[in-house]
Amino acid sequence: MTQDQIPSLLMLMKVILFSILSEISQEVGLNFLSVLEIHSFF
Repeated sequence: MTQDQIPSLLMLMKVILFSILSEISQEVGLNFLSVLEIHSFF
């Protein structure tokens, strides 16, 4: 693997992680976000 391939590989991993996290947050994140919002008020 060359040095040029490493940044694009990291970007790809970030995109994959982000898509997985967004999938999870659509199912669980609504409850999680509301809990965070409640905690941020206190």
